[in-house]
Amino acid sequence: MSNKGAVTFWSADAFLTLAGTDAYKCLTPELISRLSAFVDCYILFDEVYLPERYEDYSELQQMGGQDVFKFIPSEQLMHSDDLKKRITIDLNLALTALPEIIKSNEYWSLQHDPRLFNQLYSNNHYAKETTIISQMRLWLWCAMNEVSEKFGAVPLVPNSLIGIDKFETEHKRNSDHIHELFRQFATQYQDRLVSASKNINDPYIATIKNYPPFLSCLLDRANNREKLPETLNEMRKEYSELRKLREKFTSSISEAKSIGEKRDIIESWSKSWKQILELEFKRTGLLSRKISSSDIVKMIFSPDNYLNIIKFLTQQSLDFSEEAKATKQFKIFCEVAADVDSVYFTNKDMYKKYGIEGVVEN
Repeated sequence: MSNKGAVTFWSADAFLTLAGTDAYKCLTPELISRLSAFVDCYILFDEVYLPERYEDYSELQQMGGQDVFKFIPSEQLMHSDDLKKRITIDLNLALTALPEIIKSNEYWSLQHDPRLFNQLYSNNHYAKETTIISQMRLWLWCAMNEVSEKFGAVPLVPNSLIGIDKFETEHKRNSDHIHELFRQFATQYQDRLVSASKNINDPYIATIKNYPPFLSCLLDRANNREKLPETLNEMRKEYSELRKLREKFTSSISEAKSIGEKRDIIESWSKSWKQILELEFKRTGLLSRKISSSDIVKMIFSPDNYLNIIKFLTQQSLDFSEEAKATKQFKIFCEVAADVDSVYFTNKDMYKKYGIEGVVEN
């Protein structure tokens, strides 16, 4: 798993949009984080997992094609990989996370597309009642978890997906409440494929600071949008040693047997990493990374078999059967600095090169 990375299609679309069109007149911290996830994954991992519909993009072919990108056929995944097909979600998150996620639906709608947000919310007050962005955030989180479990890939996710993981361990519900809510859910969404998961230990979360500002470097080095794939390909070759270092770190923390051991690895990594970056990068970087490691037990089920899933969710001891087995999760999260001015390219350069007028924070 340590040499494989995965990104959401939001991140892939963000890069392809920037490299191939002039659609972005401004960026948001969310869009920056999507771009960063794609750039970092491409540089730091030997293989990058994406849905198969990206296989024919010339930009990705220029960046190594199938030698770098592993395109996943839709039939190999339980969760949908395309909004045109459907939105699929995990039962646990549907019951616990969605009510909270909806509260920030308006904010993330703005971060997703400022122009579309202004058109919807300025002309239609009923638009505030739509929850499509919240549903998509939940869906993408579930889909990334599946890719991680099925292919052993480390997911790099944008700002909008950070924090959803906490709902996998918080807000435990009693069995009667779960039973009734799932009965209602299964009745309404019989044609949707869903899954359920349960943590068997407390996740360990820490932050690695001083990550290389790869996105900033890319935008600074490329002369124009057409040069982005070529420049990123060059950076991947230049930082091959960093991929080896990251793989060593990922493997060591995954093999750690205790929270204390993981903490020591994080501390040692951060010190060594900081020393490397002080020599390699002279200016303040844009990003930090949160990492999380936890054991997940997952069960795949059909909506008409809800009694078994309720038993699975509420049992006190886990039955390690073919339907529910322990898997190791290790996630790296993108987090844009609160001060977006830390980006060390200027607005003038961004406009000249890419037609981007600035960053919309809220």
